Amino acid sequence: MQTPEQTTQKWTTIITFNTSYEAQLAKTRLEADEIEVFLKDELSMQVQNHLNQAIGGIKLQVRENQLIKAVHILKSLDYNLDVNTPRPFWSAMDRYTVNIPMLKTLPVEIRFMILVAIVLILLSIPLYIWVMPAMM
Repeated sequence: MQTPEQTTQKWTTIITFNTSYEAQLAKTRLEADEIEVFLKDELSMQVQNHLNQAIGGIKLQVRENQLIKAVHILKSLDYNLDVNTPRPFWSAMDRYTVNIPMLKTLPVEIRFMILVAIVLILLSIPLYIWVMPAMM
């Protein structure tokens, strides 16, 4: 199986697990329905389990074109996916910012924070220039 870095197809995290065996159970069930699954950070969690909170758990990822089918299967098995399903805002933000040089390798949330900081800086420059003569 190819890792996400080896393909151009986007992978999406749909649920996060705290233990490897829980992630393996869900992975096996999805693979039985011919859905490609990647368990991100699984080996890190097995080697350094004490870093669970820092790593964020084991992320079960599927290809975007198989996302709806995978979510349907996991919900039928009573997995709680409400927190981890992709939100329309972040999907749109990802589409619009993925081609920005130097930012495209960062997670979409970090890209958003950087863009907000740039906009705030650009908005504060004219305000500073306008207020500066009044101070002198």
